[in-house]
Amino acid sequence: MIYQFLRALRNAQAALILSLGITALPALAEEVPTGFVLSAQNLDEHLDDHYQGTPLKELLTEHLIMRIREHGLRIKLAPARPMQPDSRYIAATKTYAPKVGFDTQTKTPTGYVAGIPFPKLDLADPHAGWKLAWNLFYAIPTNADNSAVGGPITIAGFDKGIVRQFVGDNYKFRMVGRYTDEQPGHRGDGTIKQKSVVALSAPYDLAGLGVYTVQSAQGKADEAYVYVKSIRRIKRTAGAAVWMDNQPQMDMLNDDNNGIDSYPLWYSDFRILGKRTILAVSYLEPMMTKHYEDLIEQSAPWINPNPEHVVWRPTEVFVLEGTPPSEHPYGRKILYVGTDYPQPYAGEFYDKNDELWRMWRLWLTQSTTPDGYTIPSANYVQAIDLKAQRATFIDGTGINVQNDPQFKEEMLSPRIMQRLATGKQGLY
Repeated sequence: MIYQFLRALRNAQAALILSLGITALPALAEEVPTGFVLSAQNLDEHLDDHYQGTPLKELLTEHLIMRIREHGLRIKLAPARPMQPDSRYIAATKTYAPKVGFDTQTKTPTGYVAGIPFPKLDLADPHAGWKLAWNLFYAIPTNADNSAVGGPITIAGFDKGIVRQFVGDNYKFRMVGRYTDEQPGHRGDGTIKQKSVVALSAPYDLAGLGVYTVQSAQGKADEAYVYVKSIRRIKRTAGAAVWMDNQPQMDMLNDDNNGIDSYPLWYSDFRILGKRTILAVSYLEPMMTKHYEDLIEQSAPWINPNPEHVVWRPTEVFVLEGTPPSEHPYGRKILYVGTDYPQPYAGEFYDKNDELWRMWRLWLTQSTTPDGYTIPSANYVQAIDLKAQRATFIDGTGINVQNDPQFKEEMLSPRIMQRLATGKQGLY
């Protein structure tokens, strides 16, 4: 009601100004209300308006504006909400971050134990981009010490709609930078970052398709194993480029997990291009109760979040540019990473001609660990391939277990893929 009154008042002021023959006064910006839905029909009218004190034209990235104009994206506004990481993650950062150094010659951190290695970044620091990359490598807050996430995955074409649906499981066990152990730090000798399985569990013809990875903490080639269903054998994959491979059936590379999932020094460069406030999909409510048919509008181009259930919140981010090696499929990556905690919210991935190829976005929810801690959870992921004119939507609400004290390192092995391939349940 207040918003409609202010708009009527502005229209009356405009009419008065015109009646007096005054044409050069600046436009009066309005504060749009919470719950307002931006669309192609009202975008131009409201670009100069504000939400929670920030102009909408600043909250919207160039490519979100493109999505609104060309794809019919509608964005429902909701208030900013601070992230709430696991309190043990925060405690580890406070304890150990002051002891972390940075070797400017090797571009690597020294003395890292757990938590965020570089919680305070100075944009004037020429190494700030590299430090943020190391924060992402070690301390994304939605990357629990161990996690089991799984659920339906939907592939949809811009014109065809749903092309295929299947079910995937994702299990991870962190080996370095653990903050939930009684003594935070590393498991083993510190040479392994994490062990993980990403595999499909249904339908039967795809079950078992995936990869078990032992990710190095020192930049060595990852060990990767696949299950070959035709011969019922687990085989180690050849070569060191698994991180650049496409994920099974999806519009993402292995390197696109969390926006980026590789050893930082495999990239040629990292730069922070600036700091800004954008609109991010975070803290969806009610949490964990909605799925693809509810969350994505069921009409062409089959990629737009449904504003009935999906809200966008002002979120302050660093704009990080990563330059991959020449053999990487992408020419560069842009990631929007939280300034309070190193959480990637969205990414734009460009081809070798610097044309936008893929858009990636994480939808943040909130979970509770089995032992009662609050933790942010990346339960929905959307990847849009503009060249292929299709998108992948990952719904990780079928399984959602973070920092389970009963999840042991020895539970994670390539045998999980074999179990899934034979129709058996994974770890959860």
